[in-house]
Amino acid sequence: MEKSSATNTKYFINSAIAVALMVCFRFIPPFGAMTPLGMELLGIFLGLLYAWITVDMIWPSIVGLVLIGFSGYVETGGVAAVLTSVVSNPVLQMLIWLFAFSAIIEITGLGAQLAKRLIGSKLCKGRPWLLSVFIFVAAALVAALGNGIAAILLCWSFVYSISKQAGYTKADKWPRMMVVAVLIAVVAGVASMPFQAGVIGPFAYLYAASGDAINSFNSFQYMVFGILYLVLLTAVFFLLLRVVFRPDMSRLATVDNQMDVEPFTTEQKVALAAFVGLILVVVLPSVLPAGNPLKAVLDQIGLAGLTLLLIAVVTFLRNKEGRALVTFKQLADAGIPWPAIFMIGTAIYTGTALASAGTGFTDTLLGLFSPMLAGTGATMFCVIIVLVTLILTNIIANAPVTAIMIPVMYPFVAAMGVNPILATVLVIVVSNAGVLLPSASPNAAILYGNSEWVSAKDVWTFGGVGVASIGLVALLLIPIGGLIFV
Repeated sequence: MEKSSATNTKYFINSAIAVALMVCFRFIPPFGAMTPLGMELLGIFLGLLYAWITVDMIWPSIVGLVLIGFSGYVETGGVAAVLTSVVSNPVLQMLIWLFAFSAIIEITGLGAQLAKRLIGSKLCKGRPWLLSVFIFVAAALVAALGNGIAAILLCWSFVYSISKQAGYTKADKWPRMMVVAVLIAVVAGVASMPFQAGVIGPFAYLYAASGDAINSFNSFQYMVFGILYLVLLTAVFFLLLRVVFRPDMSRLATVDNQMDVEPFTTEQKVALAAFVGLILVVVLPSVLPAGNPLKAVLDQIGLAGLTLLLIAVVTFLRNKEGRALVTFKQLADAGIPWPAIFMIGTAIYTGTALASAGTGFTDTLLGLFSPMLAGTGATMFCVIIVLVTLILTNIIANAPVTAIMIPVMYPFVAAMGVNPILATVLVIVVSNAGVLLPSASPNAAILYGNSEWVSAKDVWTFGGVGVASIGLVALLLIPIGGLIFV
């Protein structure tokens, strides 16, 4: 009872601080090039960030949008105009349908089928390190298809089963190492595909920060970068695990890794075909030449419309009993995370407002940090972005990190001649590496909750190597990324 009371007290104190920032910050005298409107919007933005990190994502977003509706930023329409703008944002609509679409992997069990086939490969038999790599790749694959939580639980179950066969307990190094490795695979997988919400959302922040000077990114280029990132990360991470920790793998050499794999069901075949279709509609507009009739049609429909069409096809199909293979309600219930939708929609709108003419926000940032960054080249600036993001994302939740980093970094990216797409990609990749503290991400909270197999020391030991590997690979990919994102 006392613990619940203390939790409530902390919740209400943090809520009061967040609202106070939103309401009272405007009374602070403007600094730098900030205008009164800029101070008002900055206070709302800071209050939102504080609330998202400490209390909730939905009600603070609503309060923030209402306050913007009463600010000088909205000339006509007030709160109604703000809400209409947020709801009609094409990026937010696209995210909602992509979230719903991605639930098909969980509902049909497609992820489990693919992972079982990968881990049960004959190539892994008698090859402990290859088996470990395949578990890692399976987790990354399922996460890349859209369900990180399912990837964690599924691949952990494989680790437990294999450990039982080998006679491993939580006192042994391999199962503890692999439980953490699955988390590293998941956070890498969700950052590797261009149709992931964790990719599209941050790009929306870039569009807002640039005043729509940048309003798209090349999905094919991102996919190439994402695949290179996963391949290089797998190599670097497992090389470090092998050199630094040297776990006893001898008992794995005799483990039977064969899985009881049933044939793909009709639902799973449809889900697989739908995901192939999604990849095609995401990538084709980026690779087809200008003037191509198919490109023109795809561009006119847009990714949100194409995703909805795929959902329509999937929900239209029926099984032999005359029932829907998958219903839209199943997809929406399992797939759409409303807290994230509220946060992303509010962050996009607030970021656009803060970066708009008349706030002084951009000029203030330039005046504040330019002396510190004087003489810094483009490569070193990218290194700074990676390191700062890596630190922040392991302290506070992943989603607010991108909402902070992208609006702050954009003025310098533009001023220093750094490729803004590459800089945003680096933030996306690294901001998903929050695993060292329970507060860093929902995935990290799940990891800390698995006290039966790992301790906080294990998270910091094996997870620290994983986070360092992600940072190192991001830095190694800076010159390659400069060639990809041209």
